[in-house]
Amino acid sequence: MRGDRLLAILLTLQAEGKLSQRELARRLEVSERTIQRDMDALGSAGIPVVSERGSAGGWRLMEGYRTDATGMTGEEWKALLLSAGSRAARDLGLADALDSALLKLRAAGMPGKPAVAASLSSKLHVDAEGWHECREPQPKLALLFEAVLTEQRIEAYYESRNAPQAASPRCLMPLGLVMKGSAWYLAASEGDAVKSFRTSKLSDIRLTGEPFERPASFSLAAWWRTSVSRFLEGLPSTLVRLKASPDAIDRLQKMRYTRIVGAIPLKARRLRQKGRRRKQPPSIYNYQCCG
Repeated sequence: MRGDRLLAILLTLQAEGKLSQRELARRLEVSERTIQRDMDALGSAGIPVVSERGSAGGWRLMEGYRTDATGMTGEEWKALLLSAGSRAARDLGLADALDSALLKLRAAGMPGKPAVAASLSSKLHVDAEGWHECREPQPKLALLFEAVLTEQRIEAYYESRNAPQAASPRCLMPLGLVMKGSAWYLAASEGDAVKSFRTSKLSDIRLTGEPFERPASFSLAAWWRTSVSRFLEGLPSTLVRLKASPDAIDRLQKMRYTRIVGAIPLKARRLRQKGRRRKQPPSIYNYQCCG
């Protein structure tokens, strides 16, 4: 416990500079005498803490002294800083907490790490919004997250795709949350089955306070992969034969839920037009569209 407090004092002084003994005691919820003993312990351990007397006095670290209490490499810092502005953190109501945590980690870094952070922030911007996405309101996502973490049953109404105007009451055991693109899904047990529920379709959510036992063998990632595979296999499909150039086929192959199942090249027609290049011959393609 005392070791945690000594580390907290060290990181706080490193991040904020000079602080009075009273302020340190208030933040760490201990007495000023305890702070004095902690400072003596830091000094004995070789940490250059300096005491300044007077009305504007306090404790600070010796000029130029810093410690890397995180042990993180420059590449690890870059990867961590990329999480700033995370859509998941924003949807879960944790954006401010994430920014605060990153600020504290930057304060605890080695010399040069703040410069890395500033350089990365000015040279890389991540816009996670898609061009054609319609963001769904997620007012109750934090509540669902709490239910997942505390493993307690919830009661809610769910608007299914088959009956959008008739939301039905559900009693669910929430096992996990999944973010797919801009949409969120709740994995929950209902009866003997684990089902997925689009969180934007859940309403009147209430924590019951009734705990449940999470299955020890349940893997959220494995269950989601299986669920996605079943969904894709169950999509209706239509086989279409069309004539298209290779460039058009390249574009089709990049579309979701499409698959080229065969091609029949046509004979090249040597048509020359004045001032134009020879056109690449098209092919007949069997094109399967799902959705």
